[in-house]
Order: sequence, then C-alpha cells, then structure tokens
Amino acid sequence: MIDVRRRRTPLDETLGPGPPPLLAVAIPALAALAGSVLIMVQRSNVPITGDGARVLADRYPLTIDLLFIPLHFQLNALPILIWAFLDGPAPKLALLLALHVAVVTVTSALLVSRIGPGPGFAFALPLAVLGTASYDLISPWQIVFLLPLLFVIVATWLSVRRDERTLLRRSIVAACLILAVLSSNLGIVALFALGLWFVLERRWWQISELVPGAAVAAAWLLLYGPKRQLHIAYPSRFTIATPDVVPVYIGSGLSHGVGAWFGLAGRSATAAGLVVILAFVGYVVVRGVKVPPAFFAFFAAMFAMFAALSLIRSQADPRQGASARYVYLVLFMLAAGLGAAGWRLPESRWSVLATRMLVVVGVVAALLNLRLLLYAAGAPP
Repeated sequence: MIDVRRRRTPLDETLGPGPPPLLAVAIPALAALAGSVLIMVQRSNVPITGDGARVLADRYPLTIDLLFIPLHFQLNALPILIWAFLDGPAPKLALLLALHVAVVTVTSALLVSRIGPGPGFAFALPLAVLGTASYDLISPWQIVFLLPLLFVIVATWLSVRRDERTLLRRSIVAACLILAVLSSNLGIVALFALGLWFVLERRWWQISELVPGAAVAAAWLLLYGPKRQLHIAYPSRFTIATPDVVPVYIGSGLSHGVGAWFGLAGRSATAAGLVVILAFVGYVVVRGVKVPPAFFAFFAAMFAMFAALSLIRSQADPRQGASARYVYLVLFMLAAGLGAAGWRLPESRWSVLATRMLVVVGVVAALLNLRLLLYAAGAPP
C-alpha cells in the first residue's frame, strides 16, 4: 500500500500548551466583529469614492457586457453583480465588514487547527484588527479583495486532506475557485498557489479541481480581454516598468506586508518585514529546515503577484509595492499557506517559552494595529 500522507518534518511536532482552541478562534473573531461595528458606526454614511465611484457611474444599469468588461485589467463580475442589489454606501460597507469577520474567523480556525492554539491565536489576532490595512476595511469596493480571499481560504482548507477527496469536497473547492476568479485577479493568484502546491507534493488528482476556475479565467480573457477595457480611472497608475524597478517592487511589497503585521506603517513596516524575511531565510538555510511545499507555494504566489504588478502598476516607482492596500492580501495569503502546511514549532524544552513569547508579540502587534484602525475609523473622509 502506498502511503499518500504528507511526510512529517521536524516542525510537525506538538507545540505545547496554549489557550483552548475554541477561545483561540473566538477572540480574534470577536475582535474583528467589534472593530467592524466601530467602523460601521463611524463611516456608514461616507460617500463612496475612487474605483467604487467609477463602478457606480459606469456599470449601472447593469448589462452582460458591463458585468464582464475588465475594470483595471481584471474581472470583477461577482462584486459588480452583488453591488447591483445593495442601495447606498451603508449596505456596501456592511457587506465588506461582514466579509472581514468571516475571513478572520475562517483563517483563525484554519491556523488553530493546523499549527496549534497558541501560535494560531498569536498570528490571527493582529489580522482581526489590521489597522495597517485600514483602507481595505473602510473602502466598500475592497470587496474585490475580501470576497475572493474568503473563497480561497475555504478552498485551501478543504484541499489539505489528500486522502478524503470526496465528490462533494472536490466540487466545493472547484466552486470556490470559480467564484474567486469571478471576483478579482486574486482568484488567478490562488490558482497559481494551489497548483504549485499540488505539483510540489505530487497531488496530481487534485489539479483537476483547479481546471474549472482556470477555464473561466481563460474564457474571460479570450472574450473580454484588455481590448474591451473601459476608460481607466487613473491612467497614470498603469505604466510599464523598467527591469530595475521589478526586484525592488517585489521586495518592498513583501517586506511591507510582513512588517505591517506588527502594527508598523510606512518605512518602519518595510524595514521590519525585511529583517523578518532575512532572518527566516537565514534560519532555514543555516539549520537546513525543509520548507513545506504549501507555504512555499503561497509565498511564491505573492512573489509572482508583485512581479506582475510591478510591470503594470509601478508608475516607475519601486516603492509602490509597499502600498497599504496590499497588506491584507499578503498577510492572509501567507496565513493560508501556513495553515495549509501545518507548520509547527519543534517540541523541545524551549517550545513552551517560544509559544508564550509568540502570543505576547501577537497581542502587542494587535494593540498597535488597533491604534491605527481606531484612527482610520474616526478620520474624516
């Protein structure tokens, strides 16, 4: 009999004590709910601006063409369709915040179940009150990030068990990825991440679950590609970058996203994230740690996303990768990869202390993020 289970690594051992699993999930979920209620109270009547205003002006009354014509070179059919049934800014903001609570809850449950209550709680708590990504929580059109993220995280969790691929499970994964593709280009990024994971772990049969989503994306590109693009709201933001911009853009995007988890903003976040990434790479190389394919795949997907963005949205400025709007994507996609990998700290005499220190860092990071979120919620539009 062939053993199809993932091979265990030194980081797959137990973590030691932590908070009760239910509490480790409930606290981040409740924190996300409390923050969402605060934002809703403060900003429910704020007019929609930016890309959201462009959608309201250009896409309604809705037709099939207006549903599928690219908005900034991506497919947003599902968010545009949902918005057609929501009248006014308040319901649209309420939906965005409800999605945030759902994404936080599912991500927390995934992390707690896969890497343990202590580390799962520590990583999830700052995500619940992610003030460094406040733009994604106060701008209703950022549903184009949160809606596909929810589908992607559900699909990722249902893809973990390779030995229980029932028809229902496979169908849900395929449906989630189709809906993610119909929401934004994040669906395509997720297809890349899951596909690379499946290839690296030789999950050949699971690749078929990606085919429907990939087919939808391919069909849309053929029928409604860039040639059908409507007027771009901000043409200066879509420029072809020179080769020297690309690596800096990628590095700043990833570093800023990682550093923002600590509740830092601007150059401080980029510097902190760079230190964390270099320390992580150094530890892996020096100690010879085998990085789980799932985590590597999701990190590679973020790398590829920033590489693509650097070519079309850099404005020839490599610092554009450090935009706050990408923090939410980077952190939740990396959390999905960490949960899919089930990457645990090794059991040793230091494991309990390491877990407690990680929880303390997570609580401090959450408080720093909360400070930024409170400011953003109360800031004038």
